[in-house]
Formats: sequence, structure tokens, C-alpha cells
Amino acid sequence: MISNAWVKATTGTMTGMFGTLTNTTDHPVTVVKATSPGADMVQLHITVKDAGGAMVMKQTHDGFTVPAKGSVELKPGGNHVMLMELRQPVLSGTSTEVTLTTDSGATLRISAPGREFSGAKETYAPGTEGSTGASPAPTSGH
Repeated sequence: MISNAWVKATTGTMTGMFGTLTNTTDHPVTVVKATSPGADMVQLHITVKDAGGAMVMKQTHDGFTVPAKGSVELKPGGNHVMLMELRQPVLSGTSTEVTLTTDSGATLRISAPGREFSGAKETYAPGTEGSTGASPAPTSGH
């Protein structure tokens, strides 16, 4: 399950979804995919150090593993679901639909409210889809 889900409000072309993933089972669960009818491209992003030691965001194909009886926080400046090529602006108070898929094929449908947020001006790893190699502009980043 996910609690406190939200999406950064933006009039740009990309944003992030955040919240806390919780696993109540006795086995680890890995979220391996995300989709949204509001975005043409959705990726799972992690935070890693680049060769120069700077923290950058990049897509992970390994997913987010939530330990048995544990949780994983998706947060600005950390791991998150990246929604790109948005089909319309995400306005504060409106809902964005996102579906998470686990390695077992189970799905979790989320209706996350848009929220204003001006922090976490991330840098993306070169070669990351949607990356300019620099921090996104405030209206299009997350």
C-alpha cells in the first residue's frame, strides 16, 4: 500500500510522485513499473552518486524493493516515480492517477493529489531520459 501519496504541481512537462510504500506481508515486494494516463512516460527514479561525487537522479530498472513488514519512502530529492511528457498540467488540489506494478504482477492504483512544492531541485544523470544534465526548471521539475 501507499500512504501520503502526492504529486508535485507543475505546468511543465514532468513531475514526481511521492509517498510511503508499505509492505504488510512476510515477503519482500518490489515495485517494478509505474504507469499513468496523465503521462506518456513514467519511470522509477533513484538517487545515486555520479563520478564526481554529486547526487543525481536516474532511472532504475531494478525497482523499489519494500522489505517484509517494512516501508520505503518516495520523496523529493530521493527515490520517486517520475511522470514525463505530461498530457496536461498538474494543478494543486487535482488528482493524478498512477498505477504501480510489482514483480508478482499485482497492481496498486493510486489517486495522488497535486501539491505545491518548491524544494529539491534535482540533477539528473547524463543519459537519463528527460535529462538535460542540469537541474530542471522550477515549473517543470519536481
